[in-house]
Amino acid sequence: MNLLSSVKYIVRQILEKSTQAIGTTKVGRIVFEQMVNQAMERTQLVTHQGLEMRFAVPNQLNHFRITTFATKEPETLEWIDSLPENSLLWDIGANVGLYTVYAALKRKSRVVAFEPSVFNLELLTRNLYLNHLQDRVTLLLIALSDQMGSNTLRMSSTEWGGFVYFRERYWLGWSAHERDLCISNLRLKSRSGG
Repeated sequence: MNLLSSVKYIVRQILEKSTQAIGTTKVGRIVFEQMVNQAMERTQLVTHQGLEMRFAVPNQLNHFRITTFATKEPETLEWIDSLPENSLLWDIGANVGLYTVYAALKRKSRVVAFEPSVFNLELLTRNLYLNHLQDRVTLLLIALSDQMGSNTLRMSSTEWGGFVYFRERYWLGWSAHERDLCISNLRLKSRSGG
């Protein structure tokens, strides 16, 4: 562990212990509530091909998702751009709704967004509200699969914008990039009917 990593670790430990102690007081709980509310009110404007979209960015993970909007899954954006206007789109694993919002605004698509994580659904709902898309998108708090049955919902974290998956054995030994690339391809196949 290098010096910078050590300092970051120590600072995190101090912050965790301090917030735990402060959170036991009434004043501390009020302060934390205000902090959470303010975090949820933070938004960022994204412009892609002249289209302006606004997204909630309560944490670093969502900031990353927003700043990599055009570069993380360019093939998904190209695919959406190729859809006829007023198409019906199923966004399976919608996460916080980046592509749901894009399709609804850019192609005037009617979108059914499937997202099993309540943490992501909260941000997805906010993002629809910020972009005035409540009437174009239907949200379903459910996971879809190619098989009937039940499975364990595995979340990377309970953090807003976290990743959800169901078949852990498929991801063992894969880098995050390999996993994301595979999921992008699966998402494209599911959207194209392939």
